[in-house]
Amino acid sequence: MTNPLVLLVTFALLLSVQAQDIGIDCNSCVQLTSVIQQSLARGASETAIQTTLTQACIQARLLPETVCRDFIYTYGPAQIKAVRRAGSASAAAICGFQNYCPFTFTPAPVVTFPKAKPTHVPRAPVSPYTPKKKIVQISDTHIDTLYVEGSSTVCPRSLTCCHAEYGPGNATLGTAAGYWGSYECDLPIRTLHNALAEIKKQNPDIILVSGDLISGDVFRVHADGVIATNAYLFTALRQVFGPNVRIIPTLGNHDTDPTNFLDLPDNAAWLFNPMAQLFSSLNILSGAPLQSFLKRGFYSVNVEPGLRAIALETVYYSRQNLFLFNNYVDPAGQLAWLVSELQDAEDKGDRVYIIGHIPPGHGDAIPTLGDQLYQIVNRYEDTIVSLFFGHRHVDSFEVFYTQDDQCNKRATAIAYVSPSLITRDFNPTYRVYNYEVDTKYITDSYTYFFNLTEANYNAPAEPVWMLAYSAREAYQLASLSPVDWDKAANKIQFDQETFRLFYDYHQHLVSQPCEGQCKVNTICHIRSGSRTIYDQCVATNATAFHYGHVVPPRRTEPLCTYPPAGTFCSAVALTQTLVNVWPGGSQWNGLLINTGSQTVSLVQIFAADYQYISNLWILAPGSAPGTYVNPSYIPTLAPGQSLQFGYTATSQVAVSFSVTAVTCV
Repeated sequence: MTNPLVLLVTFALLLSVQAQDIGIDCNSCVQLTSVIQQSLARGASETAIQTTLTQACIQARLLPETVCRDFIYTYGPAQIKAVRRAGSASAAAICGFQNYCPFTFTPAPVVTFPKAKPTHVPRAPVSPYTPKKKIVQISDTHIDTLYVEGSSTVCPRSLTCCHAEYGPGNATLGTAAGYWGSYECDLPIRTLHNALAEIKKQNPDIILVSGDLISGDVFRVHADGVIATNAYLFTALRQVFGPNVRIIPTLGNHDTDPTNFLDLPDNAAWLFNPMAQLFSSLNILSGAPLQSFLKRGFYSVNVEPGLRAIALETVYYSRQNLFLFNNYVDPAGQLAWLVSELQDAEDKGDRVYIIGHIPPGHGDAIPTLGDQLYQIVNRYEDTIVSLFFGHRHVDSFEVFYTQDDQCNKRATAIAYVSPSLITRDFNPTYRVYNYEVDTKYITDSYTYFFNLTEANYNAPAEPVWMLAYSAREAYQLASLSPVDWDKAANKIQFDQETFRLFYDYHQHLVSQPCEGQCKVNTICHIRSGSRTIYDQCVATNATAFHYGHVVPPRRTEPLCTYPPAGTFCSAVALTQTLVNVWPGGSQWNGLLINTGSQTVSLVQIFAADYQYISNLWILAPGSAPGTYVNPSYIPTLAPGQSLQFGYTATSQVAVSFSVTAVTCV
C-alpha cells in the first residue's frame, strides 16, 4: 500500500516547497515521483489522492491543519493533472524538468525568419533638445490584503507572515509588522496607495505593469483571489492616473492558480476571460490586442504612432510550469507569433518595447525558449528598443550580444529587470524611464525608493520617496543604448567601487556583502540574455557570454579577455563614522582612501539620499542633484592618500555616498 506521507512529501517537493526544509535530493525525488506514477497507474482517483494527502499532512503535523488543507486544495488538482500528462516519462525526467536532477532540454532550433536581417544601423547620440516622454514600470507588488500592523513577522514556513492569525509581534525584538510594511512580508494596501500617489507626481505617459501582483501566500491563492487582486490594482491605476495614460499589463507566475502553473490557452479561459473583461472595462486593451490576450494571454498594441508594445506571457517559458513538460519548444506558438509581429513592425518602420515577467536569463526560464528568444532579439535589434522584465525583485539588467564570435562581441539589446515594489527583503522601489518622442529610444532611467526602516520609525507620517540613482549619471553613460550598457557592465565587472555601487542598487539600498561566487553570479546575470549563456558565463568565471549553446567545463583561466587592459584604475574605499546623534538628526565623518596603485582624481561622488544632507564640508555640491565634487575643486589622491569630509543629516542613518567616476593621473 502506498505510504501517504511519502505522497505528501512528493507533492511538497514538486510544488516548490523549499527542498532543503524536507531533505530532498535528486535520488529521493525520483523515488517519490515514482510512487505518484505508480498510484496513478493503479487507477487512484485525483480526489482520493487529495484526501489521502490532506489526512497524512494533518496526522504527521508537518504543517498546521488549515495550511495542510489549503496546500493540498490549492496544488493537488494541477499537480496530479501535470504528472498524469507526463505519461511514460521517467521520474528522473520530471524531477529534472523542475531542476532537482540533471536534465538536458531539447537544443534550441535555429529560428527561421521571413526576411534577411538588414544592415545594422548604430543608434544616433541622444539629443538634449528633442521632446521626451515618460514611462513608469511597476513590478512585483505582491499585494497582501491580510497585512496587519503590529502582527508577528514570525510564522510557519512557506507562508506570508504579518497576519492577525499569528498574533501580535514583539516590537522590542523587531518581530512586529511595521506601519508601512515589513522586510519579512508582502506589501500592505496602504503602502500600495502611497506608492501610486507618489508615482502620479511623475506624470507618466505609459505605465508598464510587469506582473506578480498577487500575495506570495501561495497555499491560499485561488482563481477568485487572482482575479480580485488584479481588478483592485488595475482599477486603482485607472482611478489615479485617469483615462489618458497608457497601461501595458502582463501576467507573472504568481498571477495564476496555482502559482507557477498555467495551462495552454485552450485550458486557460478561467484566467484570460475575466482578465480580458477587466482590461476592456478599464479601456486598457481593446480591439485586436484584447482579442489576442483573450485567446492566448499575449498581445501587441500600438501605443502611439511609430511605437508598439509587445506583452509576452512568460509563464509559458517557465520550467516551474509542469504543464509545459511535453511542449516546451514553443508553447502556444508564442515565439512564432513574436517573429511575425516584429517583422510587421520592421516592415512599417515601427519601434518596439517588449514587456514580460520572467527575464530569459533567469534560472526559471526554459533554456530552449530563452535561446530562441535570444536569436529573435538579435535579428530584430534595430526594431526592438528595449525589453522590460521583473520577477527577480532585484534591480538589474541583461545585455544581449552578437553570437557569431566567441570573444569579439557587440551588444545588440538591453533588457531592464525592474526592482520590486514589495517590501519583503527590500525597500519599496519603482523605476521611471525617459524616451525620445521621435526615436522611441530610452534616454535615461531613474529609480526611486523609500527607506522602510525609517518610514516605519516616523509612521504614520508619509514615507519620504527619494531618487536612488540615474543610470546615465551613476555609470557615466552617454546614452542608454545596448553598447552603452555593455560599457556599464564592464565597469561593474572590473571596477570594484562601481560593482559595490551597482550591488547597493541591486539590493534596493539594503546593503549586503557580495564577493566570490556571489559576484560571479551577479556579473553573469547582467551579461546573459538566456539561461544557457548564464551557465556558460558562470562556468568560465564570467569570461564568456556565448559559447555555441553548449556549457563548457568549468575553468579557472579566462576564456576571453574583458575589458581592454588599462581601462580601469580606481580602487577608492569609502567609510563613514557616526560622530553624534540627536532626535531628528545626526553628524557623520566620511573617509575616502585610494587603495590602488595609481593616483586618481575623484571626478564625481554621488549621494542617493542627498535630501537628508543639511550641512556639508570639504565636499561641495556638483552640477546635478546628489552629485558632490565641485568642478573648481576635484580632489586628487595618491596611492594610500585619504580625504576626510563631514556632514550633518536630518535623519539618524548615514547618507549613502558612492564614488561614481574617477580618472587616472
